Amino acid sequence: MKKTAVSSTSTSLSNLNKGGYPYSYKLLNRNPLNSGRKLNDYIYTFISNKTKYKYYVNCIEYDIGVFAVKFYLKIHKNRPDRYKIISNKGDAIQILKTVIAIMLNVLERNEFASFAFIGMQKEKEGKELTKRYCVYRELCMKYFSPNSFDHFYDETWSFYSLINKKVNTEKVSKELSVIAKQELKEEQQQRTVSFTRSTH
Repeated sequence: MKKTAVSSTSTSLSNLNKGGYPYSYKLLNRNPLNSGRKLNDYIYTFISNKTKYKYYVNCIEYDIGVFAVKFYLKIHKNRPDRYKIISNKGDAIQILKTVIAIMLNVLERNEFASFAFIGMQKEKEGKELTKRYCVYRELCMKYFSPNSFDHFYDETWSFYSLINKKVNTEKVSKELSVIAKQELKEEQQQRTVSFTRSTH
């Protein structure tokens, strides 16, 4: 067990809006997947007010109530490495706040929703404790209250999850671990995935 200090007092959009608002976004589509344990892909989109670039956010729903969250630039849509590319346009915090606002929108639509993501590595960076993972982790600790979510993570794979306390968090985290292992195996990644609970 590892203990992590958390500064968040509430999981809400009003808390997120402090220090700068996220960009406006919209739910573009819901694509049924019927692929293994994946049920639906909720596709959101937003445009950066600073760069005018368009982004897509995929919230992939699994049959255990967990949504895997990924985002990328529209211009990189057809690139296999689209989730790894960094735009470096100076508005990273607003982009990440927008992604979090979208997660909160998913939560409004489904009060039992949980979330998971991988902090993809940059070029010449290993998979463990990536810079993205460290930033995402800090944002999750700040904006997702431990009163509402249990925080589970695997630093070896830069994997972080927020398990809704309205469900059996231990059970869901174990099932999520199985799913993650299977998907990593399919990607021909051979390391073991394990979860550590962050207690508050």
